[in-house]
Amino acid sequence: MGDRWELVNSRHYGRAIVLNSWPRDRHTEAFSHCYRLNGRSVEDLLAAFR
Repeated sequence: MGDRWELVNSRHYGRAIVLNSWPRDRHTEAFSHCYRLNGRSVEDLLAAFR
């Protein structure tokens, strides 16, 4: 596995452009950010893992 989480917009920029990245141990922050980008709340994220 990689050592970081990467946010890419492959539809608009392609896979080579990384918009944001997080260390692997900060995965909760990465997932939260992606949920917010997609119009969902962090509470939805937390509920998904209960």
